[in-house]
Amino acid sequence: MRIVYGICGSNIAELIGQPIDTESTILKVKALHRIGEHLIFAALINTTGSIFQPTVLPLCVIVKNQPTVHRAGTLPSANIDALKGRQRKKYLRKLKKWQPLTPENWTLHISRKLAIKCGCKFLEA
Repeated sequence: MRIVYGICGSNIAELIGQPIDTESTILKVKALHRIGEHLIFAALINTTGSIFQPTVLPLCVIVKNQPTVHRAGTLPSANIDALKGRQRKKYLRKLKKWQPLTPENWTLHISRKLAIKCGCKFLEA
């Protein structure tokens, strides 16, 4: 599985189930930002290959492929009971992000800032 960012018109719900190539299909889509009439989105792609080529679908353009990060080891253990409110919340959020990418937790791995930056660059070109 892989996360990609793209730009499309108005309705991103039509993208779910669209084939990208012979091996890849879009599993889930989440709208992130709107620039004028264009909508920037993140999509979870079910793919077996490690390299994903940017492609054009009938209604949208995929502009960025998020690299998958394989983290070795585990997060440094902390005494959760000793952590105060915000510290505990931050630590638990980091702990969640260390989980491997799945359809249930894929929104934790989305970078909204990266999607907007790549979308704006594409629209300017």
